[in-house]
Amino acid sequence: MIECPNCGSGLRFDISSQQNICDSCGSHFEPFSFDPDFRDATESDSFSSTVFMCPQCGGEIYSTDDTIAGFCSFCGASTILTGRMEQTRRPDYLIPFQITKEACKESYAQMMRRAIFAPKELRDRKYIDGFRGIYMPYWSYDVTQKGKIEVPGRKEYTSHGYDYTEYYRLTGNIDAGYEGLSYDASSSFDDNFSEALAPYDMTQKKDFTPAYLCGFYADTADVDESAYEDHAKWFALESSVRELRDTGIFHRENVEADEEKINPNTLNTEIEQVHYSLIPVWFLSYRKKDRVAYATVNGQTGRAVSDLPISPVRFLIGSLILAVPIFLLLNLIATTVPSRAMMYTGLFSLLTLMVYWGELKAIERRNLHADDYGYLFLHSKKDAKKLFDKRDYRIRINKRFSFSDSLEWGMLLLYGLFMLAGVYFVVEEWIGNMNGRIVPTIGWAVMLIAAIVTGSLCKDEFDHIAGKKRKLGISITYFAILIGAGIRFAKPVYDIYYYLGSLLLLVGIFVTIADIILVYNVLVTRPLPQFEHKGGDDDAD
Repeated sequence: MIECPNCGSGLRFDISSQQNICDSCGSHFEPFSFDPDFRDATESDSFSSTVFMCPQCGGEIYSTDDTIAGFCSFCGASTILTGRMEQTRRPDYLIPFQITKEACKESYAQMMRRAIFAPKELRDRKYIDGFRGIYMPYWSYDVTQKGKIEVPGRKEYTSHGYDYTEYYRLTGNIDAGYEGLSYDASSSFDDNFSEALAPYDMTQKKDFTPAYLCGFYADTADVDESAYEDHAKWFALESSVRELRDTGIFHRENVEADEEKINPNTLNTEIEQVHYSLIPVWFLSYRKKDRVAYATVNGQTGRAVSDLPISPVRFLIGSLILAVPIFLLLNLIATTVPSRAMMYTGLFSLLTLMVYWGELKAIERRNLHADDYGYLFLHSKKDAKKLFDKRDYRIRINKRFSFSDSLEWGMLLLYGLFMLAGVYFVVEEWIGNMNGRIVPTIGWAVMLIAAIVTGSLCKDEFDHIAGKKRKLGISITYFAILIGAGIRFAKPVYDIYYYLGSLLLLVGIFVTIADIILVYNVLVTRPLPQFEHKGGDDDAD
C-alpha cells in the first residue's frame, strides 16, 4: 500500500483529477511527486507489489494495495483472494484510467438498452456496480521501414479484344515508422475482446509509476513479447502498401501493387523497439452454473463490449409478438395448397438444422480458442502459426460471432431454400403432372438426406463440445421429414394428413429453435477458467 506522507493512510488514484488522493486528510498528490522512491521508479526493472491468487480458478493479479478483494472478476467466484508480496516486472508505460466507474456503468447501460433479449440480471444495478478496474498488459511495437525498396506491381487491361498484363517494379527509398502497435499480452484476455475494445490513443501514455495502481489491479503478461512481432510487421506493411496504392506513383499510373509477391522484407520492415504497457479496462463477470460471461469497457474511451446471453423467455415472447403480424400479413397475401405448405415447412425445418450446426461449429472453435492467437501462442505455437498464416488474420480483420451473424447466415440460407423451393414447384407443375408421385418424392428424399447429413454433423459437434445431448429436435425432424415424404408419395385425398405432417415438422422446428437459443447461450459464455483468468478490485471509482 502507498501511504499518504501527511497522515499515513492509504492513497487511491482519482480518475477525474488524475491525482492520488487521501480520503482521510484530503491531500492531493501528483503520481510522481509525493515519494522520491517512486520518482526514481523508472530506473528499476521491478517494483514491490501484492500478488493475489483466486483459490478457485488459480488466476493471479497484482496491485500496490494490500486490501484483499472478496470477489474474482474472471471466474465470478465470491471468495477471498490470497495475497503475497513479490517483485513484479515494471511496465514501461501506462495509460491511466480516463473513464470513471459511473461513466463506465452508463456506457454499459446504454449498450444494454439495445440488448432487448438479455437476462434481467444483466441490467440489475447491484450487478452493474460490480465493475472493477483492471490494467491489462499489452506489448507495444515500434516498427520502421527505411532504405531502398523494390515493390512489384502489375497493370491489367483489354485492347482490341486482347487481354494484357504489364509487370512493373517500383524502386525508391522509404522512410516510414509506426509507433505503439499494441497487442494484448495476457492469454486469459480473449483477442476478440482486446480487438473489439481498440483503439487506444497511445499518445496519452505515461511513464509507469506504481502510484497509478492505487485502487486498481493489473493482470500479468504471460505471452512472450515475440508473439506479435509478425502481426506488427504485417500491419505496417499493409498500411504502407495501401498508402502507395492510394496516393503514390502506383495510383498515378493506375498500377496495382502485386500483394501476393509482397512481404515485410519487401519494405525493409523491422521491429525497432518493444514496450511493455498497461491498458485500462473496466471488467465485469456474469456467472451462471458452470459458465461465465464477461462485459468490458475501454477505460480510456468508454467503448463497451460484452458477451450477451439471451433469456429464452424474453426471446419466446418477442418472437410471438413478431409472429402475429407476420402471420396476418402472409394470410392476406399468400395462399397455398396443403401439400406445398408441408413442403415449405420441411424446408424451414432443414434451415433450422443448418443454423444449429453453424452455432455448434462456432462453439467448438471458441472452446478450443481457435481464433485467439495469444492463447494459441502460449499453448501451441504450431496452431498459432496456422492461424497467422490465414491472409484475413494477417490484415487483422476483426470478426466476432454474434446473434446478428446467425441471422445473416440464416437469411442467406433461407433465400437459397426458397430458390430451391421455387425450382421444385416449377418442376412439379411442368413435369410432375406426368408422374405425380415420383418427382415430389425425390424432392423429399433429397431433403431427408440433407437433414440426416446436417443432423449427424450436429451430433458430432455436440460430442466434442458438451456432455449434454440435445438431439430431440434433430430426431423429430428426421421422423417428420420421413413421414412427409411418405405422405407426399401416397398423395392422400384428405388434407388432414398434410396438416398433420406440417404440424409434426413444426414441432421439430420449435424444439430445434429452443436448442439453438440454449446453444447460443453456450456460445456467448465460457467454461469456468482454470489457472489462467484473473480477478479485480471493487474499490476503484
